[in-house]
Amino acid sequence: MRLYHGTNKRGIEVLEPQQADHDRPYIYLTAMEVVAAFYLCNAVQRPYYWFPYGFTEEGMSVYHRCPA
Repeated sequence: MRLYHGTNKRGIEVLEPQQADHDRPYIYLTAMEVVAAFYLCNAVQRPYYWFPYGFTEEGMSVYHRCPA
């Protein structure tokens, strides 16, 4: 199985756990390339952030644009 990791850091050769908002370091991976790409589009910065994607009832990924 191929797994994807969305990041805006260039030149990563080894993924290492980073401190998450859950009080422990994590590495987040997904089997869906488009979901990894969505993590590059974090619409609202910490601590009031959300990831602007979801899924239809059929399982298709959907990007929700931020209101202007």
